[in-house]
Amino acid sequence: MSKKPENSLPRRTLNFLHEWESFRFSRKPHSMMLMVILFVNVLLVLLAAWIISAFAVPGNENTGFFTAVYHTFTMILDAGCIESVITDLSGANLFLIIFCLVVIVVCMITFTGALIGYATNVVSNLIENANANSIKLRISGHVAVLGWNTRASEIINDLLYCRTWQKVVVLSEGNREAILDEINERLADTIERENAALEESVRQMPRLKKFFYMHKHKLRNNVAVVVREGDVFSAVHLNNIQLNKAKSIIILGKDLRSAIREGASSDEETEKGDNRTVKTLIQVVDIASNVLSADNQKVVVEIENEWTGDLVDKIIRAKLNLDKCRVVPFRVHTVMGQLLSQFSLMPELNKVYSSLFSNKGTSFFARSQARPASDIDFAETYLNTHRRALPLLFIKDEMTREDFFYYMADSDKDIDIASDRAMGTCPVGLNKDYWLPEKHVLILGSNSKISNVMDGYENFCSEWTNEKHPQIVHVTVVDDEEKLQRENFYSRYKFVENCVPARIIERDKIADIIKDFVYEHPDNSSILILSDDTVPDDDIDAKMMTFLIYAKDVINRARVNKRNVNFNVDIIAEVMDPRHVDLVRSYDVDNVVISNRYISKMVTQISEDFARYNLYADIMDYDDMETAVYDGIEIYIKKAGEYFSELPPKNTPVDTVIRSVYEASRRFWGSEMDFAMLLGYIDTRGKVTLFGGARDQQTVTLTAEDKLIVFSNH
Repeated sequence: MSKKPENSLPRRTLNFLHEWESFRFSRKPHSMMLMVILFVNVLLVLLAAWIISAFAVPGNENTGFFTAVYHTFTMILDAGCIESVITDLSGANLFLIIFCLVVIVVCMITFTGALIGYATNVVSNLIENANANSIKLRISGHVAVLGWNTRASEIINDLLYCRTWQKVVVLSEGNREAILDEINERLADTIERENAALEESVRQMPRLKKFFYMHKHKLRNNVAVVVREGDVFSAVHLNNIQLNKAKSIIILGKDLRSAIREGASSDEETEKGDNRTVKTLIQVVDIASNVLSADNQKVVVEIENEWTGDLVDKIIRAKLNLDKCRVVPFRVHTVMGQLLSQFSLMPELNKVYSSLFSNKGTSFFARSQARPASDIDFAETYLNTHRRALPLLFIKDEMTREDFFYYMADSDKDIDIASDRAMGTCPVGLNKDYWLPEKHVLILGSNSKISNVMDGYENFCSEWTNEKHPQIVHVTVVDDEEKLQRENFYSRYKFVENCVPARIIERDKIADIIKDFVYEHPDNSSILILSDDTVPDDDIDAKMMTFLIYAKDVINRARVNKRNVNFNVDIIAEVMDPRHVDLVRSYDVDNVVISNRYISKMVTQISEDFARYNLYADIMDYDDMETAVYDGIEIYIKKAGEYFSELPPKNTPVDTVIRSVYEASRRFWGSEMDFAMLLGYIDTRGKVTLFGGARDQQTVTLTAEDKLIVFSNH
């Protein structure tokens, strides 16, 4: 028997169909399966209809082919419809009965069952693809969070305090369900805690008034979150979350704990850069700089080390289109080190910054406006005509060359509310010989930010050191010997006067060091306890808690020995895991610093308005004493009895006190740029009051022991 030639028409046709089917199935298996299901069932229905019409029982001889097709479909959908084909179900019609039953069973399996299975599979795949970033979102004006770390949920959490609806899309390689659970738990905890505090504050109100007040002011979940799994540097996945239409983009760095969890050593991770962040930023800048992208997009990129920072700066200079977007590199360790150093020098700043660096309560705002001839005169004129916002200073953005003026207010709308009411004055005097007192700091432990903390002290010393005050900061460090050796016992810092090697289990040795410090420096001193971020998750904050127990035991004993129940030394305890906050506060510690929350709050605010970054950078850093003029502006905590030579009268309107202090501080240090803006105060009970809202309707009585919150160039 001869074979068909390989190149014959039937053979070529068959090969073509096989190739087409194989290729089509590989590319689009869902559509191919649907085609096969439909083809097989149409074939079965047509065959069944032909047999039914060909072997019609008496009474149905005139049943046409298309009528038989209709009857076949009705039998498949409802087996009882067999009576429309066979009216007599006796044995005489046995063949047709059996055939119809076979058609019903086969078609119900191949048609109804197959379609149900196909539809179920399609729905399942749609859900899976939606989670895996395979479907393009239809969204705009959202916040895009790329990556995930221990700070991420705090960024989303701070959006709760925004007064408008917030849309957030998270693209991460992590587990979607775990991320959603973390977000929902964080948001629910904040809402519950804030509403409980609000209800407690209005407990004495009449019931009806309380009901309406709670309804108006209670915190609600105004954040809608979508989490997608995918590659953060994949152009396809970034386009699927509509990155080009986002109002702001936050690129999260891989924090040290995550890297260590994945097997890297702390030294390796500290020294090498974050390649993922660099690759992600390149993709983001390409998309955001495109002419089809939304205008004025804000991109905040977290930087964990200088290697990454240098690359990010190069990317910005080479590829950024300032007309379309603005990239702000946020150096996490630098900022957190500066914060911790400031908190140990002025502990009250912890509570002040927790409000100012958040969307909750009084905060900072920026406005783009033309710079006048005199910044100081502009601020004074604004003070005379506005009562709800405090003018701060002008800063020129180095990249856009645009001038921004900064305000402190309860809301952005308060900046434009003017008042024509006449302002009074009050007698107030500033102490010409005022200087910040010397500060003694005991540092217990260390972490990856220790060098940044030391740099913060060094910057502070550079501004507050002169011939009369040669040394203002005195630091003692207690840490493991190998860590001290790694830092060469901090010999490069003149203010580090003592380094004591001690293991955490050497309780008596550490207790003696703390005791000597407490007894030698009972005033103007603080203990900074750093939480080690290079340990596994199970050990996070454990060493810090041990140091805290040692320190509180020594302070409590000193309180008894001195027979002074009010004796205390400020303790600043850094906490990595927010779940440990209540444990720390149970030891009567007010200044608990949750590092991740501070960073997250600042990142959130910068993502809303990139100009805030310039103000934060100015506040964090101090002036170099090689310059003759104090250019940088910082927030200081100054004791009222020492700062004022004459306290303002009792019950003076807040607006009057602010203006009087501002006028008295002009040229206070010998320069035309000298000024001091009184932002608020901290009373002897530790309550922080920031001057937001209608200041002409508020009064203040300052005592010598109250501490002033002063925004000043010195």
